[in-house]
Amino acid sequence: MITYTPTPKDKEAAQSEFRALDQADALMQAHGGGVSPSRLWAYAQGDLVDGCDDVERALDQNPAMRKAYRDMVRGAALFTFPEAMAAADGDTLPERSGQGCKLSLKPSRAEESQLYLIVELKDTSKTPKALVVSGEDDHTHQMPLPPSRDGIIQVIVEKNSDIVRALKDPKSEAYLR
Repeated sequence: MITYTPTPKDKEAAQSEFRALDQADALMQAHGGGVSPSRLWAYAQGDLVDGCDDVERALDQNPAMRKAYRDMVRGAALFTFPEAMAAADGDTLPERSGQGCKLSLKPSRAEESQLYLIVELKDTSKTPKALVVSGEDDHTHQMPLPPSRDGIIQVIVEKNSDIVRALKDPKSEAYLR
């Protein structure tokens, strides 16, 4: 059997490391609800679907984390829709174009309170799974997307939903991931 007796220098180094880890943990608890960067990255990638209330709560409470999350989504997006050219009023529905794609909202004839969110993809080799819209304050709204059919994704959304309000904001940006 091998035995090891730590020297006073080893003990001091271990204590210092534990203090640093304890301080880092305290900072994370105070400024983000304990959400690690890797967990935030997984959420930004859409890999966290269930059990992500803590991430959403931390994003709601922490502006720096919202900015980091927005940067993560922007960096990993398959398609990006920059700010709109002009605000959309109550009757005008916004349309956004990005490189290789177009996003539009069309009224539903069947239900007045609903709209069709239509995503047109020129490059069908990239298959987005979610739409993320981020406003000026870095608050984000996201929704899952069904698979495309011949480069077209169509989803029914409520006119008064957060995602529609965010898309109507000319300062918002939208991403397909």
